[in-house]
Amino acid sequence: MPITQTVYKIFKQPVYAGIALGVMAIVLMVVVWWQNWSLILFVLGQPENTLLMKMHFLWSLLGGIVTNFSFLTATTTITIAFLFGIQIALLVAFIRRVKKGTRAMFHANSASMLGMVSGLFGIGCAACGSLIATTLLSFFGASWLLLYLPLHGSEFGVLGIILLLYSIWVLLRKLQNPLVCTP
Repeated sequence: MPITQTVYKIFKQPVYAGIALGVMAIVLMVVVWWQNWSLILFVLGQPENTLLMKMHFLWSLLGGIVTNFSFLTATTTITIAFLFGIQIALLVAFIRRVKKGTRAMFHANSASMLGMVSGLFGIGCAACGSLIATTLLSFFGASWLLLYLPLHGSEFGVLGIILLLYSIWVLLRKLQNPLVCTP
């Protein structure tokens, strides 16, 4: 069975499509809201603000994907969130199909974890670059290294997309035939 049929078979089930869209939305919200975390806590902590006002405020902050991100970082962030949602949905489908402890599950899970972690390294904005990479580099006093990269840290996003695509491909292959262990 071709991989496209496997994708269709899985995502025609509402539960997996819902997981993918839900994870994508959560990842996008966290990334966009991350920059304004202290402001969000301040506004949400004000008792005079109604629940509707707080929800409107949070919704309006999502426009930051357009204003605070460059075209490249917005594109890579949205792509990573989309692929991350697909990855989680496929991983749930795979775990439901395969008994725990098999070798096939270990290979698919390790590829999935590699793809998800690399995707997290690529999320960032135009002002601060890759959130996690910048944090780690500044911890060692080396955040200036990002200036010498051609895309100023957006390379992590591109690498994250490539690794997420690879891990999705590995999971799809395992979903096609979960009991075959490939070395």
